[in-house]
Amino acid sequence: MTPFQARHMEKLARLCGMAGVAAPADPAQPQGEWRLYDRAEPATRRDVTAEVRRQVSAGPVPALPLAGRGFLVPGSTSRR
Repeated sequence: MTPFQARHMEKLARLCGMAGVAAPADPAQPQGEWRLYDRAEPATRRDVTAEVRRQVSAGPVPALPLAGRGFLVPGSTSRR
């Protein structure tokens, strides 16, 4: 996973109520493969990438709250 993909997966995990910290698989190579871990500390962390992927793909991700402000579009049929 790239750093961008790992951070995106980290956010999805949080939305689903799971812990996940995106970090490089090898701390000495931050441009290499990234994974999700249960904690940030490299010495004590556990790889949870497969668990997070399984949970995120198994069920719907909770909807984000809609913004309270925005633009009004003439002719729009959507009402709040």
